[in-house]
Amino acid sequence: MTNGGGMKPPDLKGDGRMPEPWTLFHGVREFPEGTRTAQDAAAAIGCGVGQIVKSLVFVRDDEPVLVLCSGANTVDAGRLGLAKADADLVRRATGFAIGGVPPYGHPARLETLVDEDLLGHD
Repeated sequence: MTNGGGMKPPDLKGDGRMPEPWTLFHGVREFPEGTRTAQDAAAAIGCGVGQIVKSLVFVRDDEPVLVLCSGANTVDAGRLGLAKADADLVRRATGFAIGGVPPYGHPARLETLVDEDLLGHD
């Protein structure tokens, strides 16, 4: 990550376990004005851009890797040993098209890296 953020495997409970996906669900909101960028999403819901989670799929050793990145940061794929995933791999790995990948709820477990900057938000 840039902007001083680091990457680490998810441990959102602080004890080595991820929360169950259904404990995170707060409902779906649709915005007619669109939210194609992190800035658009932050403006639509009234939060800081750093509170937006970008769910990005990359590839390493022919395997998909999900990166959850703060909207205020960018992913330095080379530093992480990642390459861009093509649209077909993204859909096969997540069930969603590029631009619509959620942070959880995929058909299979994916290696996931979480931007440490996200852990400072509620």
